[in-house]
Amino acid sequence: MSKKDNAHVKVVTGLRRCGKTFLLKELYAQWLESNGVSKENIIYLALDKNENAKFRNPLILDEYLKNIIKKNKLPQKLVCQNL
Repeated sequence: MSKKDNAHVKVVTGLRRCGKTFLLKELYAQWLESNGVSKENIIYLALDKNENAKFRNPLILDEYLKNIIKKNKLPQKLVCQNL
Protein backbone atom coordinates (compact mmCIF):
# COMPACT_ATOMS: atom_id res chain seq x y z
CA MET A 1 0.00 0.00 0.00
CA SER A 2 2.98 2.31 0.32
CA LYS A 3 2.85 3.00 -3.43
CA LYS A 4 -0.90 3.58 -3.72
CA ASP A 5 -0.54 7.34 -4.33
CA ASN A 6 2.41 7.35 -6.71
CA ALA A 7 0.28 8.15 -9.81
CA HIS A 8 1.04 4.79 -11.43
CA VAL A 9 -1.71 2.47 -12.61
CA LYS A 10 -1.86 -0.78 -10.66
CA VAL A 11 -2.74 -3.92 -12.61
CA VAL A 12 -3.84 -7.10 -10.89
CA THR A 13 -3.55 -10.17 -13.09
CA GLY A 14 -3.91 -13.86 -12.49
CA LEU A 15 -5.64 -17.05 -13.44
CA ARG A 16 -9.38 -17.28 -13.34
CA ARG A 17 -10.72 -17.72 -9.78
CA CYS A 18 -7.36 -17.09 -8.10
CA GLY A 19 -8.65 -14.32 -5.82
CA LYS A 20 -8.22 -11.08 -7.78
CA THR A 21 -11.76 -9.86 -7.03
CA PHE A 22 -11.48 -10.92 -3.39
CA LEU A 23 -8.21 -9.01 -3.09
CA LEU A 24 -9.71 -5.82 -4.45
CA LYS A 25 -13.26 -5.99 -3.17
CA GLU A 26 -12.71 -7.39 0.30
CA LEU A 27 -9.15 -6.83 1.43
CA TYR A 28 -8.71 -3.37 -0.08
CA ALA A 29 -12.11 -2.27 1.24
CA GLN A 30 -11.09 -3.49 4.71
CA TRP A 31 -7.83 -1.59 4.41
CA LEU A 32 -9.67 1.59 3.37
CA GLU A 33 -12.07 1.28 6.30
CA SER A 34 -9.22 0.70 8.74
CA ASN A 35 -7.65 3.91 7.42
CA GLY A 36 -10.70 6.07 8.03
CA VAL A 37 -12.73 5.70 4.82
CA SER A 38 -16.36 4.97 5.64
CA LYS A 39 -18.30 2.24 3.83
CA GLU A 40 -20.58 4.89 2.35
CA ASN A 41 -17.59 6.35 0.50
CA ILE A 42 -16.66 3.08 -1.21
CA ILE A 43 -18.63 2.25 -4.32
CA TYR A 44 -18.54 -1.20 -5.87
CA LEU A 45 -19.73 -1.49 -9.44
CA ALA A 46 -19.27 -4.75 -11.37
CA LEU A 47 -18.75 -3.59 -14.94
CA ASP A 48 -18.73 -7.15 -16.27
CA LYS A 49 -22.45 -7.52 -15.44
CA ASN A 50 -24.89 -6.85 -18.28
CA GLU A 51 -27.06 -4.60 -16.13
CA ASN A 52 -24.05 -2.33 -15.52
CA ALA A 53 -22.72 -2.29 -19.10
CA LYS A 54 -23.90 1.29 -19.62
CA PHE A 55 -21.45 2.46 -16.95
CA ARG A 56 -18.53 1.45 -19.20
CA ASN A 57 -19.17 4.81 -20.85
CA PRO A 58 -17.16 7.28 -18.74
CA LEU A 59 -19.70 10.08 -19.19
CA ILE A 60 -22.56 7.91 -17.91
CA LEU A 61 -20.41 6.61 -15.05
CA ASP A 62 -19.45 10.16 -14.08
CA GLU A 63 -23.10 11.25 -14.00
CA TYR A 64 -24.05 8.17 -11.93
CA LEU A 65 -21.33 8.86 -9.36
CA LYS A 66 -22.19 12.55 -9.14
CA ASN A 67 -25.83 11.61 -8.45
CA ILE A 68 -24.78 9.24 -5.66
CA ILE A 69 -22.57 11.93 -4.13
CA LYS A 70 -25.36 14.51 -4.28
CA LYS A 71 -28.14 12.16 -3.12
CA ASN A 72 -26.18 10.79 -0.16
CA LYS A 73 -24.44 14.09 0.65
CA LEU A 74 -21.06 12.41 0.47
CA PRO A 75 -17.68 14.12 0.32
CA GLN A 76 -16.56 14.92 -3.22
CA LYS A 77 -13.56 12.59 -2.96
CA LEU A 78 -14.66 8.96 -3.19
CA VAL A 79 -12.73 5.77 -3.71
CA CYS A 80 -14.28 3.82 -6.59
CA GLN A 81 -13.57 0.18 -7.26
CA ASN A 82 -14.01 -0.86 -10.84
CA LEU A 83 -14.13 -4.65 -10.74
